[in-house]
Amino acid sequence: MRSRLGRPLALILFTLSLSSSSGARAEPDWSRFRGPNGSGISTATNVPIEFGPQKNLIWRLALPGGHSSPILLNDRIYLTAYRADTLVTIAIDRLKGTILWERSAPKVTTKVVDKRNNPASPSPAVEANGIYVFFPDYGLIAYDAAGKERWSMPLGPFNNIYGMGASPVIVGDLVILACDQSLNSYIMAVNKRTGRVQWKVDRPEAKSGHSTPIVWRGPDKKDQILVPGSFLLTSYDAATGRKLWWVGGLSFEMKSTPVIGGDTIYVNGYGAPVNDPGKKVNVPPADEVWKTIDADGNGTISKTEFPKYTAAFWFEVADLDGDTDPDLVLSAPGQIYLIGNQGDGMYTGFSIVELGGVIDIPLEPLAGQGGSGDPSPSAASSIAATDLDGDGDLDLALARRTGLGRERDPDRVADALIQQDR
Repeated sequence: MRSRLGRPLALILFTLSLSSSSGARAEPDWSRFRGPNGSGISTATNVPIEFGPQKNLIWRLALPGGHSSPILLNDRIYLTAYRADTLVTIAIDRLKGTILWERSAPKVTTKVVDKRNNPASPSPAVEANGIYVFFPDYGLIAYDAAGKERWSMPLGPFNNIYGMGASPVIVGDLVILACDQSLNSYIMAVNKRTGRVQWKVDRPEAKSGHSTPIVWRGPDKKDQILVPGSFLLTSYDAATGRKLWWVGGLSFEMKSTPVIGGDTIYVNGYGAPVNDPGKKVNVPPADEVWKTIDADGNGTISKTEFPKYTAAFWFEVADLDGDTDPDLVLSAPGQIYLIGNQGDGMYTGFSIVELGGVIDIPLEPLAGQGGSGDPSPSAASSIAATDLDGDGDLDLALARRTGLGRERDPDRVADALIQQDR
């Protein structure tokens, strides 16, 4: 069978022991994306090191299109797919390779926003009598082991230019889902029995991403949710959603899932080829940029004015709200151009990115240009947006800050082009 993208799809099960085909029932389970706590590590033994169509094959089952990973629990395999534009959740007998049940999500219009993604990319999270699936074109749905719907929660529409990719995870009585997108990113916890929102926390710093959270138990023996986002790895209290701590140094668009080894958290990320060694873009000072590219002098950069020293694709990345005016532009490592067009602190998340070190600076010295005098309304609003805990100090900031460009309208952040460098 082939998907709409022309890819042959099948689920294939191989023997877990060269001497016994019944090894398919071997524990442990693989109940979420990337297995136990997202580690990607299984303790199963006697797995085959050689397999193929003619060797160690138990069964083969044709499937509809989808990018979700097979999730294993006891004698079941669960996955999501889309069949003729219908979003489906499928339960498969792990021993026989037969479909036990297939359930359709409420009818919605599905779309492939990026050829590397599709409407059934997130993987299910499962437990003894609960199967929880996330379809970005619809939302969250919970089933019991017999395939009976327990509850559903429409979400979205989302505005991630690549489509959504993070999978739900189960933490105690909660289903956790991270929804990072161009605007209005958040992480939420839903009661797994009732489908009611337990807590929901905005993630304004996250402007794209597909990372699935993991769980870490802190010194106080309480569970914390760890999720990477734009430039930051952030910890949330699993019970309340309160932001506990965060650390910088990550790339802009995070896709990977952290892993824990002992007392160390490992996380990796990759932004774009322009971040590779030797490919650093030479970004001119802000004043020079305005003189050379703001042809109509209106204080914003249109698509036709977008700098030619960077790929045109980055305009689409920068235009978070799709209004044809860029909201942020990323350039070389350690350098960020931020453009706000909304007058409401559009670049909140990027003002708090740690590139030059974690620092705690009073607002007043940085409020106005040059760090002295009466603060202009626009500068004050842009800086105040980074006061995460409301104590009057910046919580994370860049070590250098230069060039509050043309601020034609002092009541808006709209005309500010800020270059921030190490």
